[in-house]
Amino acid sequence: TQQKINKKSNLINVLFAPSTLYESGYWSKEQRDFVLREIINAIIQNKDEIRLTVKIHPTTAILSDYESIIHSLDNSIPVIQNGDIRDFLDDADIYISSDISSGEFFSVIAKKPIIFCQFFQPNSNIILENNLAVLCDNPKELVKLIHSQILKPLKEEDRQKFIQKYLYKDDGKASERI
Repeated sequence: TQQKINKKSNLINVLFAPSTLYESGYWSKEQRDFVLREIINAIIQNKDEIRLTVKIHPTTAILSDYESIIHSLDNSIPVIQNGDIRDFLDDADIYISSDISSGEFFSVIAKKPIIFCQFFQPNSNIILENNLAVLCDNPKELVKLIHSQILKPLKEEDRQKFIQKYLYKDDGKASERI
């Protein structure tokens, strides 16, 4: 059965999709764990206003690794591996990651604010360059950025230009065109 994020209207629903930089050999285990802990700690200090769901990669991530780190900080945070990221975006108010992947493109299509948490070597990407996301290079600023991005929706003109330039169309007929 497909798990869904439980919508609570009084909380900001954050969908955090950790990048697979460790699993791909770009980060050390220590770097991955540091990023996870910093993001989780920032959010759990604000549990009264933010609800977090962690969606890890369906094939390259090891569920038990993520659960042991995240649940050592707060065992009420769901860590989900199965399912498509798109299934979780509907109920998310904001999307957090640390590197560009397909999830960010789906977030743009779904009109979700995006925060890239890059605590080591911040670098740009096409989503940041097109003003469709913000960069968080300091974990202490994360909650403030979540609040500011919730209040500031994506500019539809920027979103449409990006979709036309990089994704062609979001009309649901890509398979038919192919």
